[in-house]
Amino acid sequence: MNSGVAWYVDRLRTMSAPEVAHRVFEQVQIRVLERAQRRFARAQPKQFAFLTATAPQLPPIAWDRQALHRDADALLAGRVDALGAPWQWADVVDVWHRAPDTGALWPSPYFTRVPYRLGNPYGDIRRLWEPARLQHLVGLAALASEPQYRAGAVAMIGRQITSFIAANPPFRGPHYVSAMECALRLIAVCHAVDAARNDLGRENTVMHAVARLATSHAELIWRRPSLHSSAGNHTLVEAVGMLYAGHLFPELRIAARCARRGEDLLRRECARQIHDDGGGAEQSTAYLRFDVELIRLAIALLRSRGRDVDELERRVDRADEFLRALGPFGECGDGIGDADDGVALSRYAVHTARTCVTPRAITTFADSGYTVLRGPRATRVVLDHGGLGLSPLHAHGHADCLSLLVARERRALLIDPGTFTYTGEPRWRAYFRGTPAHNTVTVDLRDQSLQNSAFAWDRPFAARINSRAYGNGATLLATHDGYLRHGVAHWRGIIYDGADRIVVWDWLRGNGERRIDAWWHLGVAATLIGRMARANAGEPFIALRVSAGNQVRLFYGHDAPIAGWRARRYGVREPSTSLCATYTGPLPHQIVTSISLSPRAIDLVVTADEQMQIAAFKRAVEER
Repeated sequence: MNSGVAWYVDRLRTMSAPEVAHRVFEQVQIRVLERAQRRFARAQPKQFAFLTATAPQLPPIAWDRQALHRDADALLAGRVDALGAPWQWADVVDVWHRAPDTGALWPSPYFTRVPYRLGNPYGDIRRLWEPARLQHLVGLAALASEPQYRAGAVAMIGRQITSFIAANPPFRGPHYVSAMECALRLIAVCHAVDAARNDLGRENTVMHAVARLATSHAELIWRRPSLHSSAGNHTLVEAVGMLYAGHLFPELRIAARCARRGEDLLRRECARQIHDDGGGAEQSTAYLRFDVELIRLAIALLRSRGRDVDELERRVDRADEFLRALGPFGECGDGIGDADDGVALSRYAVHTARTCVTPRAITTFADSGYTVLRGPRATRVVLDHGGLGLSPLHAHGHADCLSLLVARERRALLIDPGTFTYTGEPRWRAYFRGTPAHNTVTVDLRDQSLQNSAFAWDRPFAARINSRAYGNGATLLATHDGYLRHGVAHWRGIIYDGADRIVVWDWLRGNGERRIDAWWHLGVAATLIGRMARANAGEPFIALRVSAGNQVRLFYGHDAPIAGWRARRYGVREPSTSLCATYTGPLPHQIVTSISLSPRAIDLVVTADEQMQIAAFKRAVEER
């Protein structure tokens, strides 16, 4: 079956009758936009008070001036990092369509005819979109407030805005494929123009270009929001884009409808996508952090317009608390789930959390599905017992149930390897979101759920957990049902002494001969000594010993099978150390992994007390 047709068939399987009706109506909207392309090229700046005002119209932003000064030369020269690939602005039409990763030239038909999905012949469209978000212009606008940078920054802002509009007439080419990308671009341009308005002028070609961008982007966002099975962080972005269009450009014929629909969508999706305990429904810490930054922009805008934002603020405050509780696993580079390195406005904007909660030795985020154990030297032991992500597609979740992450002194020692790509080579997308790329157990080389496409899963798993604190330590016992369709149940018990030692008990119940693999992905270089992997000299210390497997192997940058890789940034993969213990034989079977976080606790033999706790785990399982 043709891959495009297959994609639509798969999506139809997830759609309700109202969504099918919505999709039909969306096709009508697409035809309306196609017929109206020329109208949006005639917008004039004098139509909009935002473009003729002399005073700032947006709430102020705090800036990381040190980072801005560090990158000033690159920004002034038009150099941008396109997710690991270099991008250089030039005053030629092709610059906005030349793929940063492959050098191929993306076509510019009406946007619905751009072949951008997985396996397209041009490259990863996310990398093409990165500079076209125009968020680097916001950094340039911040630089323009300093006399030594003003002339160069203002000139570069103007040239890039006019260049982008000239190369991308309304609704033609890859930069109109995504309403989310249009919303991010609109938000960024509004802030850049607002910050540098008195230097840009009010009647020049730059403001004409901004007027055309605002009218065309607002219309597309309003007509094509991501709803029903497509609802996710895209929907939040589009909601905020509508707020900006409606409140900053009230002269638009759809302004009132944009403002109303944007606020309604924002409030609804904020409550749906951020759990009551602060975790993200998409099971991605990167997207949760992105959502927090985005919603804070909306809060500032709505507050300046006299709107009530208390509930929005309470929810993003809880999200900040959740991310801080995860330590480095709530930050860039070591996060959980999908990540594309995106930001809501600018990499130079400073977003400060408003609250600070006193940490506890053990915290379970029941709605989000994470339990965090804390120890000395900023130790974090995190067990993932959450679901697969936001239904029905679970687009940004990974098959990582019961994965264990460990950090000490803000250095990730047992890691989530990351994302690497969305629409690049399919086998890398499949690996990084699959179960073998996480610190958990696979059965017969299968994922815990079925990968249906690059952004969809079938047969999502569910998990449950019991936890108990004692003294300085804690025990956790959790299970998931991802392998029950294959006749196997997986239980995982965690014993943490509150300091330097962790014991992980994996119990597999089922029938017949099975292959069981226990995976451990390290954030440090390590050497295999018998059945023990130990951090190399000069690295933060960690040692693991795995028992009850037929074979223990260490992988580093392997391609067949893919193993021993991480991606701290989108689009950039690097070799890393992965330990795999394999057992082939009848079930039930247990695998015990002893982990030491200090050379003083290097004796990795399971103690009598730990054996008693494992026996208690086993009794609890048998009683279920």
